[in-house]
Amino acid sequence: MTEHKEALWSGYAPIKKPDTSILNRLIDAGLSPRAEESMSVVNNDILRRHFLELTTNFVAPFGPYYRTTTPSEGSSPYVDPPPLPTFNAEDFLTSLSERGPGKFLLKRMKSNWLYLYRRFLKGHNFLP
Repeated sequence: MTEHKEALWSGYAPIKKPDTSILNRLIDAGLSPRAEESMSVVNNDILRRHFLELTTNFVAPFGPYYRTTTPSEGSSPYVDPPPLPTFNAEDFLTSLSERGPGKFLLKRMKSNWLYLYRRFLKGHNFLP
């Protein structure tokens, strides 16, 4: 009988490779349970900061679409808030292409950063 090997088969292909600079900063937990606990806290903090930075920089180009003008002081809470600007995916991608990816994404993704946004806009997690 052959040895059983667990695996996950998927047609998903990642757009971005793992950031080795972050992976190298993670601390390998030692044998001591107390050391393992403190190291996991450090690793947790490193990963949380990394993903916060990634998310913040990825979402930044969408900023104009979810910023509203604040109603003036003394306005009624029963008045409808100002409408958000309409979102057009092609216009967004064109303006993003003209502006460029920004320093953060350019440092981490050399070529396919626009494809990342295009794929996100077509995905289930984006509802304009």
